[in-house]
Amino acid sequence: MKSGISRKTLDACFKGPFDKVEIGIILKNVTHKEVMADYRQFLKKETIRKAKKYLLEHKKVFAEIEKTYDVPKEVVASILMVESSFGENGGKYQVFSVYASLAALSDKKIKKRVVREAAKAGEDVQARRFRKRVDRKGKWGMKELLCLIRLSEQKKIDFTQLKGSWAGAFGMPQFIPSSFEAYGIDWDGDGRVDLDMLPDAVASVSNYLKKHGWKNSLAHKKAIRVIKYYNISQPYATTILKLAEKLKEKR
Repeated sequence: MKSGISRKTLDACFKGPFDKVEIGIILKNVTHKEVMADYRQFLKKETIRKAKKYLLEHKKVFAEIEKTYDVPKEVVASILMVESSFGENGGKYQVFSVYASLAALSDKKIKKRVVREAAKAGEDVQARRFRKRVDRKGKWGMKELLCLIRLSEQKKIDFTQLKGSWAGAFGMPQFIPSSFEAYGIDWDGDGRVDLDMLPDAVASVSNYLKKHGWKNSLAHKKAIRVIKYYNISQPYATTILKLAEKLKEKR
């Protein structure tokens, strides 16, 4: 098949507990406005203290990986802090269900129901922008779903056990399946990429940023641009760099 997945695997994936479409998850994804998210909480003193302590406790791992990828450990630590509080808040949703639900937007009945529920929630469902977002999310969900299944078939991920955010991101760095596939690194050498393990998570984030243009002594404006590949939000990128600067401070 073009997807690189056997028919047998596809058939098995859509039988049992994972074939339920969750309208609530779809609504979150099509109505969420990331550019309006508030990241100020991550610059509070207690958050900075926590991140500094974590960086100090795991300084050997961070330092080794920084030496390899030339991505500042403070930037990587900031991303792991903001994304999941170093794995404490990785998410409780079945990642497979998130993508299967989004992929279901290709069904006209599901799409109409989502639009109807979004209108009840106050969304301007007639706006071209909203309609385009729904279509885009549906196609994106299908692409990531197929990637997730392919990774599972290759025994790189067990999607039956994979939990993450309502947006389908998982692990300490909150990668989506295609990011896992393209940038995941098995740093600890155990034969698999595990984003719940710190060495693999740090190396994978470092690899992601390096591949998207991070270089030593990167100007602030260009650093922001690279971070925005990770998350399109300007406040997110600004917060990551501000937090990284705080982590460099001695006190």
